[in-house]
Amino acid sequence: MATTDCRSFREALLGYLDHELEATAFENQCVLTLPLKTLDDRFLDVYIEEHPPENLVVHDGGRTTAELFVQGIHLNPKKEELFKEIARRYGVNYGDGSFIVLCKYSEAQSAILAIAQCASLAMHEVLTHRPEFAEEIPSLIVRRTLDTWKPDHLDLRHRLSVNGNTPGAKHTFDSVAFSKRSEGRAVAVQALAFGYGPQVQADRYGFLVLDIRGTEYDDWQRLAVVSKADHWPAKVLQQVRSLSNKTLEVPSGDNTAIERLLPSYVEELAAA
Repeated sequence: MATTDCRSFREALLGYLDHELEATAFENQCVLTLPLKTLDDRFLDVYIEEHPPENLVVHDGGRTTAELFVQGIHLNPKKEELFKEIARRYGVNYGDGSFIVLCKYSEAQSAILAIAQCASLAMHEVLTHRPEFAEEIPSLIVRRTLDTWKPDHLDLRHRLSVNGNTPGAKHTFDSVAFSKRSEGRAVAVQALAFGYGPQVQADRYGFLVLDIRGTEYDDWQRLAVVSKADHWPAKVLQQVRSLSNKTLEVPSGDNTAIERLLPSYVEELAAA
C-alpha cells in the first residue's frame, strides 16, 4: 500500500478523533469523552484534575465499578484483584472503585489512554456474568412510585433531558412532576445511587445544577433521592443538600422508604 494512502488514513483518523472527542470543564476538573465504546454500549469518560503543584490526577471517576453495579454485577475480592492486575499492567492503580494515576502534565496523554484501556477491559465482566440485581435501582423505584401514586393535579415525565448553558451539554432528570395548578411548581427528582460512587454522583449532580443556573429549569424545585445515605461521607452528602430544595435520604436496606415518603416530598415541593 502506498505511503500516501497510509498518511491519508492517519489524517482521516485524526480528523475523526478531533471531531468526536468531547471535553467538558467543571470547576477544577476536565471530563474527556472518548469515541471508544465499552461492551455495555457507552462512550468512555476520563476525568482529569489538577494536583498542585505540577501534577495531574487522571481517573475513571468510578464509572467502571458503577456501570458494573447497574448491570447487577457486584465486585468481590477476586474481581478487585483482577482489576488491580489490569491496572498494574498499564502503569496505573485501582482502589476505592476507581482506576487512577498521578502523573505530570507531559504524561497526560499516555495516562488518559491507559485509564481508558483499563476501564474498557474491566467491562468484560458484562460478557461473563449473568446480572443478579440484589437491589432494585433507586431511579426505577422513583419512577414506579410516582406512576403508582400519580394524582390528577400532576403530570409526570421520566428521563427528561434539558439543555444547559454549556454548548452541547444535555442533562437528564430521572423524573419531573409538573403541577397543573396555577400556583404550583415543577419538581425535578434525581436519584443518586451509592453504587456509582458518592463523590462522582455529587459532582455530576453539581454540574447539572450549576449548568442550568439562569435557565427556565433553574426554577424547578429539586429533590435528590440519596440511597444508602448512611454510607455517604458527610461532606459529600452536604454538597448534595446544598444543591437541592429537599433531599430524601434513604438508609441502607430500606429502599421502601422511597415508596413511603416520595409522594409527600413531591407534594410539599410542588406547593412551595
